Amino acid sequence: MTRTREENAADLAAEEARPRTKAVTIAAMIAELIESHMAKCDEAHPNDRIPHVMSAEHETRADIDSIATADLGAEHLIELQLCDGTTFNIRVEEA
Repeated sequence: MTRTREENAADLAAEEARPRTKAVTIAAMIAELIESHMAKCDEAHPNDRIPHVMSAEHETRADIDSIATADLGAEHLIELQLCDGTTFNIRVEEA
């Protein structure tokens, strides 16, 4: 199907009028993915349960004790606190 310049221009204008995805949306998606992963690990049979975080190469394993998010304006922060006492901050900002 051949499209006219007017149709292409209308599609482009409609695309530009849509709200842009924000850092808070991406941070929420990442946090939900981590929470889903944690739930799947926790739901496993006790004999089959694996830690939330593990690395065979570095010989580390830990569970995530808490996950928190914070809106810092232009960026969004995801904080992971692990059972081994370490804390990690993941910053999400638009490039």
